[in-house]
Amino acid sequence: MKRYLFFIATALLISLSFSSCTRTKVKQVDLSQLDEVRTDNKWGVITSPYATYFEKPDNENETNMHGRKGDIIKILGKQIQIDGKSRIVWYKFENGWIQENDIAICTNHLQAKITAEKIMKE
Repeated sequence: MKRYLFFIATALLISLSFSSCTRTKVKQVDLSQLDEVRTDNKWGVITSPYATYFEKPDNENETNMHGRKGDIIKILGKQIQIDGKSRIVWYKFENGWIQENDIAICTNHLQAKITAEKIMKE
């Protein structure tokens, strides 16, 4: 009886040792595009052939530079100006301020890329 249990235990240990040595395929998850869909930042895509970056949110201020149609830019701030019955929304970017009528607002970078591709095909 002891020999029988010894053989069963040995056979079980051998089978377990072989089964634990076999490789199982580990699936890896690609998280490289996770930043593309984050919604904690908003992005703008320039829709006009040329958009002016102003020093301050006002058409009378100095021009910093110009952006081109399809440029993707991260929004850093927003300001609304109300002058009588007119309402102008300005968005702040690294290079200055642009009016809302020159850009499309996107909720993530991937959406901004897709929007830029569509705009450039028009």
